[in-house]
This record gives sequence, C-alpha cells and structure tokens, in this order.
Amino acid sequence: MARSQRFLILGGTKFIGPQVARWLLEMGHHVGVFHRSTTVPDWLTGNVAQIQGDRRRMRESTAELRQFKPDVVIDMLAMSRNDAEALGDVFGGHAARVVVASSCDVYAPFAQVNGWEPLTEYAGPLTERGPLRTVRYPFRYMAKDETEMRYWYDKLDVEEVVMGCDRLPGTIIRLPAVYGPGDPQWRCTPYLRTLRDGGGIKLGRLASRHRLCRGFVLNMAWGMALAATEDDAEGRIFNVADIPTLSEHDWVRGIVKVAGAEGSSAGQITADGDDEASPAATGGVGGTPRFPAEAHIDLDCTQICQTLGYTPKYDFLEGLRRTVVWETANPAPPPPLPGQPIRDPATAK
Repeated sequence: MARSQRFLILGGTKFIGPQVARWLLEMGHHVGVFHRSTTVPDWLTGNVAQIQGDRRRMRESTAELRQFKPDVVIDMLAMSRNDAEALGDVFGGHAARVVVASSCDVYAPFAQVNGWEPLTEYAGPLTERGPLRTVRYPFRYMAKDETEMRYWYDKLDVEEVVMGCDRLPGTIIRLPAVYGPGDPQWRCTPYLRTLRDGGGIKLGRLASRHRLCRGFVLNMAWGMALAATEDDAEGRIFNVADIPTLSEHDWVRGIVKVAGAEGSSAGQITADGDDEASPAATGGVGGTPRFPAEAHIDLDCTQICQTLGYTPKYDFLEGLRRTVVWETANPAPPPPLPGQPIRDPATAK
C-alpha cells in the first residue's frame, strides 16, 4: 500500500467534498477540512481535522492552514481568479500539489446552448483539448453588484491561474452536472414532480435528444480522490463524468425506471412537445439548460480512465436510485418565479 498522506480539503462539508474525504479515509489517509459551516456531517466530526475559516478570505487563515502541513490540497471552492491566486499565496512551497474542481462550463457548447455564442457543428464528445468558450463571467448578468461571487465567477480564470502557478503544481478536474444525495440543485426533481402529477412526461423535440454530461456524486468524488493520490495527475486536466453521456430522453427514462413508474401512464415519455414548456426548461431546479439546443455538453473521459485507472464505483441506475430516494425524502424548495431572461454575459452589467 502507498504511504499515508495528508490531504486538506477546502470546502469539504457539503455535497461532493465529504465524499472525497470518505474515499481518502478509506484509502488510509489523514484528512483535514477547511470550512465555515455550522453544520458538519456527524461522521466527519470524529474522523477529520477541522479548520474554521472563510474560503473567500483564506489568506487570513494562512498560519492555521500551513500548520496542518498538507501534502496535497483539494479545492472544491475556487470560483474566481482571486480564489485561485490565494492558493499559491497560502500553499506555494508548503504543499506538493493542488487539485481543483472545475466545470464543464468552460467548454464552448455551454455558451452555445445558452445562446451566447454561435452554434458550431457537433464534433463528438469533448476531450480536454476541446474548444473553450470565449465569453467570460457567464453568471455576471445575474449578480446585483460586484460584491456577489456570481459577478467574478469563471472557472476559466481559475484554471489559468492554477495551471500557470510555478509555486504550486496543479491538477484540474472538470466536473459535469453532479447529482446524488445532498444535491443542492435536486436535478431529478422536475421530472419527479411531473411523475407525481400523473399525466406523463412531455419532452420538447429538441430537449429530448440534447446530451448534457452528468455524474453521480460518489463516482465524481472517487475521480477527485484518485487525482489527489496519483502523482501522474500532476500538471494535467481531466474530464470526469458518467460514461456515456445520455440524452435527456434516456436520463428521464432512468428516473422513471428507478421511481417505479415504468409502464404506467404517469411514466409515459413523449418527445414532440414545446421545448420551452418541458420540465427541463421550466422546473427551476435540475441543472438542465433552459433552452436546449444542438450543442451537446458531452465529455470524453478517456484520459482519466487511461492515466489514473478511473472506473466508476457505482453504475448509472444504482446512482440514480440513491438520488431519487434522497430527493423524495428531502423535497426541493418550490421553483422560483420566472426571472430575467438569459442575456449575453459579456454585455450584462
């Protein structure tokens, strides 16, 4: 067995982070978590070291963070250029490497599906060398002012800083739309609500065939843990997602199956409806593009499989079953009222 190492997770008390900690603990490593949460999963309390502080103001906790002496830092919360620069300031020369959670929203199809960039011909699943979006700060149009993180959010900024830092070698993991127990976006809920209504699920003609990469939380956390523990990950960018990427129709068919509605009138799926009236467009939660287009956000995960030996720990239906059980027991809040229409983030004030 490889030697036990010290891993420090920045933001490890919510959704994905605790599952990364769980895998690392099972592998025999020592884990610390830097967070400001007042609610911490019970099992984390006695198994990991805890450092209280604010990720946005991480430099103020430099002494405590360095005192932990991490071999590898795993950052679940780097959202802006400033966040990424703080990693080098705090851990440069004090950790061997940092692994940063990025997003599939860096790719051009994310901008295309939202209407911010012109559509291009689909060329197959996106490798790590795939085209990136040219529009920056994709959620700035939603921010009230510069004090909101959405104003500064851009994983492209984060990746540039992390991969260009000489003081702290980096690894980037581009995550998909992650689902599973604890999902703050309740990605299955729009369809579960429709199933409860009993009238069948009507998908838009375009939405039904749109492919959006997704990933079960325990599998995505396993990919992060592998990237943190394998030296071959240094200086690399990896996609990780469910394999293969499903169409919206196949995603919904899975939900119907694990919800026990297969063969019923409530579980009948049709794909000839209005795209903007489908649950994917109007559910308010779920992480599916509001206006699907022929710009599939479809990841090629060959590199992480070949380089790090990644294989999913849970198959699709088992992951989806666990998700549906959790979302059923923990209902999502009501959908928000319709807000501003999607606008060009490059010109939004």
